[in-house]
Amino acid sequence: MLGGCSKLAEPELHPKGIGAPCGGDAECHASRCEQGVCTTACSREAECPAPARCFADRCQLPIDVGALWVGVVSGGEGWTLTHQDGLEATRKALPYVSFQFRENIVDRSSIGKAIDDFVAQGKDLILANSYSQRDTVLERAMHYPDKRFAIVAGFRSAPNVSSVFGHMEQAWFVAGRVAAARATHRIGLVAALVTPEVVRHVNAFTLGARTTNPNLLVEVAWLGFWYDYRGGPMDTYTGTLARGGSERVYREELLTFRLLESGCDVIAHLADNQRVTRLVERLTIEGRIHDRWAMANDNRDGCRQLTPEGLLAGPAMVSCLGVPYWNWAPLYTRLIGQIHSGTWDPKVLVNEPLSAADDSVVGFNLNPASGVDVPMVRGFLAEAAQAGPERVFVGPYATTGQRDADGDGTPDATQALGPGERVSEAEYLRMCWFVEGVVEKMNPLDPLSPDVAARVPDGRVPAPPDVLGPPGAPAGVGVSCPENQ
Repeated sequence: MLGGCSKLAEPELHPKGIGAPCGGDAECHASRCEQGVCTTACSREAECPAPARCFADRCQLPIDVGALWVGVVSGGEGWTLTHQDGLEATRKALPYVSFQFRENIVDRSSIGKAIDDFVAQGKDLILANSYSQRDTVLERAMHYPDKRFAIVAGFRSAPNVSSVFGHMEQAWFVAGRVAAARATHRIGLVAALVTPEVVRHVNAFTLGARTTNPNLLVEVAWLGFWYDYRGGPMDTYTGTLARGGSERVYREELLTFRLLESGCDVIAHLADNQRVTRLVERLTIEGRIHDRWAMANDNRDGCRQLTPEGLLAGPAMVSCLGVPYWNWAPLYTRLIGQIHSGTWDPKVLVNEPLSAADDSVVGFNLNPASGVDVPMVRGFLAEAAQAGPERVFVGPYATTGQRDADGDGTPDATQALGPGERVSEAEYLRMCWFVEGVVEKMNPLDPLSPDVAARVPDGRVPAPPDVLGPPGAPAGVGVSCPENQ
C-alpha cells in the first residue's frame, strides 16, 4: 500500500485500487475512474503503488505481452510483419503496454517452449498469430489457467483464451474485382496452408473476379505452409522462363513460374512474404514477361520495393496491382484495452468486418502505379463495406463438388447455392470446398496439362505430390483441410 491505494491483486478491498475496473470516481480509492480504470496522476514512478507504474502521467498497471510469430519480422514482408507493426502501434497508443516476441514459432515443440518461457517471465498476455499454432496454444493454456492467451484466426475459445480475426474475404473479393480489370481470361493464385480460412479467401477472390468477368478462371497452386521455410531456394525450375535453362528458386517462386507458363495474366498469393510479387516484378524488368501483373498480400506496403535496409519503403513495383491488407493496431489496441479495464471476455469470438473507416482491420490498398482507376476501386471498397461480410458468399453460384452444408461428412447432392442463399456461420467456419471457376492442373507438375475443376485437399482428395507441408510434419500430414470448430 502507498498513499492509501490498494493493488489490483487485492480485489476484495473496497473502494478499488489503482488498475481496478470502475464505473465512476466513487468506486476508486484515493484516485479517479478514467476510461473504466482507477488511476491517479503522477510525475514519477515512486508516486505509484506497486505494481502500478507511471505511464503518460498516470499510475497504471503495466501489461507485458509475449508474442509468438509464425513467420519472421526481420526480412519479413507480409503477415508476420503486420502483427509486429500492429503491436508497435498499440504500444504507442497504450503507454502501459510492452511486448517481446519470438519469431519462426512453427512446430509444437517451439510453440510449447515459447509459452513456458513467457509464463516464467510473468507475461500478462500470450499472443499467437496463426491458426497453425492454435491447438498447441489451447493445450498449454489448460496448464496455465491464470494466464491470458489470444490466438489470431483460432476460431475457438477457452476460459482464458480468445480468438481474434477479421473478415479478410471482403478485401479478397475487392482484390478479385481489381485483378479482373487487368486479366483477360486467367488468374493464378498461390495458396498457402490448407485451411478453411485460405479456402474462403480463394473463393472470395474468385467470386469477386467473376463478378466483373464471369468467364475468368482462377488457377490455384498449393504451397502447403505459410511460406517456404527451408532457409534458402531449394527447388529447381527448368521451364521456358528459366534464365540459362535452370534456376534455383523458393517454392513460392516455383509455383509462380508454373502459373505464368499456364497463361495466367495476374498472379496473386496468400504467403507470408512477397516472393511471388517480387518475382513477377523482376521478370517484367528483365523483359522475360510482358503485360503480366501481381497481387501482393497482407501488408499495406506489399507493392513497394525493398530499401537496402530491407524495409518496405522503396518505390512502388510497376507490375503490382495492389494488396488486400491487415491493420492489426485497432484490434490489438481494443483487445489489450479490454484486458486493462477488466472487460475482456474470451468467449466472444472477434471477427472484424471491413469498414470505410481508416482504422478498418482489413482493407485493400491500390497501387497508384498500376494504372487501375482509383475512383472505381474506392467504389468497390465502399460497396463491400456497406454490403457486409455476408454478401461475399451469397448465391447464386455453383461449386466444384465438395460442399457439405449440413456437416455430415458427405458432399451434398445439391452443390450450387441458389439466388440469395447464404452460407451459415457453421459452414463458413469449415469451408473446405471451392466455387465454380477455381481450376487446377490435371498434372500439378505440368503447367501445360489440361485444366480440371479444383478440389480442396481434404483427406479424401490428396494434396499435390510436391506440396511443401508444415515444418516437422510427416509427409502428407497437415496438408488437408480441417474444420475450424
